[in-house]
Amino acid sequence: MTASAAETPCPTPSAAGNAPPSRARFAFYAGVFLLCQSVLMLQIVQTRILSVITHYHLAFLSISMGMFGLTVGALWVQRRPPARDAGELFATLARIAVAYAAAVAIFFAVEATSYVGTVMSVSIVVVWLKLIVLIASPFCAAGAAIALALTRSPFPVGTVYGVDLAGAASGCLLVLGLLGLLDGPSCVFAVAAIGAAASVCFRQAAIWTATDDRAQPRHVLLALVALASIAMLNNASLIGIQPIFVKNEIEDRGSLAFEAWNSFSRVTAKRSYVGEPFLWGASPRLPPDATIEQRKMTIDGYAGTWMYRYAGRDEEFDFLRYDVTNLAYAIRSRGRAAVIGVGGGRDVLSAHVAGFRDITAVELNPIFVRLLS
Repeated sequence: MTASAAETPCPTPSAAGNAPPSRARFAFYAGVFLLCQSVLMLQIVQTRILSVITHYHLAFLSISMGMFGLTVGALWVQRRPPARDAGELFATLARIAVAYAAAVAIFFAVEATSYVGTVMSVSIVVVWLKLIVLIASPFCAAGAAIALALTRSPFPVGTVYGVDLAGAASGCLLVLGLLGLLDGPSCVFAVAAIGAAASVCFRQAAIWTATDDRAQPRHVLLALVALASIAMLNNASLIGIQPIFVKNEIEDRGSLAFEAWNSFSRVTAKRSYVGEPFLWGASPRLPPDATIEQRKMTIDGYAGTWMYRYAGRDEEFDFLRYDVTNLAYAIRSRGRAAVIGVGGGRDVLSAHVAGFRDITAVELNPIFVRLLS
């Protein structure tokens, strides 16, 4: 039975000449690994960032836009003629990978300065279309490079796909640790640096495949160093490239004293001040002169908790007896107490002031554990 035109396999560069040397093969595989690693990392980091600037049900927009962008890139490859040889293919992959790295950094910088929310206006259509373009564009470049690597390379497609999957899986694990070291926006620039590193690998594969021994383009190496430096410097400052709008409101970053990210939260603490204590439901019998030094803390810019300065004097916290959330302590104030979700430590202090001395506090977020201990 003859194969139809649609079933005819795509021509590969290996048909145009000898197979690339083994070192070029290794560089190509390294480029595929790093590129796929960065793509999965970008999707996850964007999900975390969108959880901060919007509400959680919109966070997965990054996943759908990632799939959309990858598909657009693959369709572009489908209409593109095959490369003349492996060296040309590797050089093309290098150009696309560095374009992907630049797009990740540039489009995110625009995204961080853009409003993302909901307003009763037709203008919201433009707002969301702009967000779609900003998120999906880098994935279009990545999709083109991955599709080229899978369908046009001279190497076994099963091996290339295995490297693809290994890189993606490692990215899912690596981003968990990276978000513990860098804040979300800085992670985006680190992801872009990984994309630039993939471009370096593809370019090296092209050099080792070609007959002439050309050097690495200086601009690609400079981009790699610059993106990695931006990631480190941005993480070291509270006033770096960060989302301007958080949960539909402009965030006053000048009021922040602390910010930390991990794989499932972003915790901020504002500067402390002395004033009337925050109570969820204050009793009308609360002494009017009650004051305490306190600071407000938020999780993902929305869920709030308060931290009070504790200097060892329990009498300073008598105001906690006048909060309706501590009503249970009026029924029983002896024995053992458990606080699930410590936050700023307010509920632990409430149990202590009520009379409990055997208190078990359970907190899953290591950022709060570090701050409180």
